Amino acid sequence: MIDRILEFSIRQRLLVFVFALLLIGVGIWSAIHLPIDAVPDITNVQVQVNTEVPTLAPEEIEKLVTFPIETELSGVPGMTDMRSLSKFGLSQVTLIFTDHTDIYHARQLVTERLQAAVDKIPEGLTPRLAPISTGLGEVYYYSVDYSEDAPHKPGTRQEQLMELKLLQEFVIKPMLRTVPGIADVNTAGGFEKQIVVSPDLKRLSASGLAVEDIAEVLKMNVENAGGGIITQGSEQFIVRGVSRVENPEQIANLPVKFAAGVEPLRIKDLAQVTIGTKPRTGAATVNGKEAVIGTAMMLAGENSRVVAEHVATRLKEIEKILPPGVVIREEYNRAHLVERTISTVESNLLEGALFVIAVLFLTLGNWRAALIVAAAIPLSFLFA
Repeated sequence: MIDRILEFSIRQRLLVFVFALLLIGVGIWSAIHLPIDAVPDITNVQVQVNTEVPTLAPEEIEKLVTFPIETELSGVPGMTDMRSLSKFGLSQVTLIFTDHTDIYHARQLVTERLQAAVDKIPEGLTPRLAPISTGLGEVYYYSVDYSEDAPHKPGTRQEQLMELKLLQEFVIKPMLRTVPGIADVNTAGGFEKQIVVSPDLKRLSASGLAVEDIAEVLKMNVENAGGGIITQGSEQFIVRGVSRVENPEQIANLPVKFAAGVEPLRIKDLAQVTIGTKPRTGAATVNGKEAVIGTAMMLAGENSRVVAEHVATRLKEIEKILPPGVVIREEYNRAHLVERTISTVESNLLEGALFVIAVLFLTLGNWRAALIVAAAIPLSFLFA
């Protein structure tokens, strides 16, 4: 059989050469479009359910949140395993499915079961599915900061981190999520800017009020109301009840109690209204300095190198529309790691081929024979 193949190859050299060129072309095209990563992603098909629980201890989170969700999600078709994690501020349930399960179908099944679980956990908590990503999905890290000569830069570092996080959450993150192959963008570090109302307990007690009274007043003044439509002739007028406060001054002037005096007791008489931050349980640093860091999460199954390159290009475009002096610095780019890995493989193959040629030449004493045998190395890769 081998003799016939060799005889045919020698007699039909032109045909063999044409087929070899065709296979080389197809091999090069496949190599260019082949998803290449530095390490193989062996993550199984899984769906994570995360629930933020800001106030309860881990013991209560396990009993009141994690266990009811586990009970409702048990027995989902295609599920092989389930594990959970309960810690301060977070309940996480992970469902493992069979290898050939469609991830979107699995998420649909979990979403349907979660509708029943919502009624069995404390009010105000919302279980959410984690992005369609894997443990190797973090393909790009970047930090947002002010340059040294940035104009209009806030005076303190805390104020800078508040403004930078606002830019990250409401400008950079929404635009970056439109990049093809991105599942989500996570934010770490910074301070969440809030209007903080700090009640004075002595004044409240002297006025016969409680903290709940201030909370109720604030709750009633954070939403606008609709009043329908008034029709006059051929025209219609929309009726709006504008009652939503928009700044600390408006909050401070909200009336809380109408006593015997001419003026009512306002929030500023019972509490201090300032611009502050939400309490946080962690921070992010770059070179020992607090910073705001963004992480681009790749959609499962995408080409990490291509996605990382698209993210880098998109961030350069976003940086142009940011306020003067705000810069986006690259901290980690998966594309660089993949390129270095490919470069290492290329150099090893080239050195190996040269070594084979040298050994064959020393053994056979014929350059043509050595080159023919050495050509099998790259051709085998391309044909594969």
